[in-house]
Amino acid sequence: ELGHVHESSFLAKPGDKPVIALGGRSWKVTHLDWSRRRAWVEPAQGSGRSRWLGKSPPLSFELCRAVRKVLARGTVPVTLTKRAQAQLEEACAEVPWISEDHTTVVLTHDRVLWHTFAGQAANSALADLVESIADPDRTPDNFAVPLNPNLRDDDVRQVLDALPPAELPVLTVPDDARDSLKFVACLPKAIADRCLRARFFDPARVTQVGGEGVSMTSVRK
Repeated sequence: ELGHVHESSFLAKPGDKPVIALGGRSWKVTHLDWSRRRAWVEPAQGSGRSRWLGKSPPLSFELCRAVRKVLARGTVPVTLTKRAQAQLEEACAEVPWISEDHTTVVLTHDRVLWHTFAGQAANSALADLVESIADPDRTPDNFAVPLNPNLRDDDVRQVLDALPPAELPVLTVPDDARDSLKFVACLPKAIADRCLRARFFDPARVTQVGGEGVSMTSVRK
C-alpha cells in the first residue's frame, strides 16, 4: 500500500490516463475500484499530480473570499476580545499584499504561491489550467496554487495574463466513479455526472478568478 490521495486525483481530460504523484514518484493508474475506493498503479515516467484534502476539508469559494475580505479590511462586523483582535492584526500583518480586487502571486525565498482565495475545487482546476508553471511537487489548497519557483517572473505573468481560456476543459467522469455516490441507483447518468463535476470542478469560479487581475510581489529574503 502506497498511501492515500483525494478521489479527484483520478479524474482526467478526455483520452488521458490518470498519473498520480505519491511517495516521491509518479504512478500510472491501471485499475480503479470506486466502490472500495482503491486504485492499482505501476511506476510511470514524467510528473504525476495528486490532490489531498489536507488538514482541513475543501472550503467554498464564498467562504474563502470572505476570509480575503476580512484580511484585506482588517475588520469584522462584531466585537472582538482583546486576544481575537490581536490575532486578527497579526494575521493581517502577514499578508500586507492582499487585495479584494485581484489575486496575488507572492514570491518568497523558497516557493511561489498564487493566492486566489477561490476554494479547493476552483484551485484544483486552476492548477490544471496553468500546469506549465505549476509546482509539480505541491498541491493546491483552499487559498493558493503553488507555482514553479524556478521560472522567471515574466514566464509566470505570461501564463496568468492569458486566463481565462476561451473554452475550459471538460473532465471525463469514469463510469464506475458514479458508484461512489450514495443512492446512485436513483440518479440518471447525466445528473450523477453533473454531481461529480460539481464536487471536483467549479467552472464558473475558475472563469471568474481567471478574469481578475494578477499582481506579483516579492518577499524573498
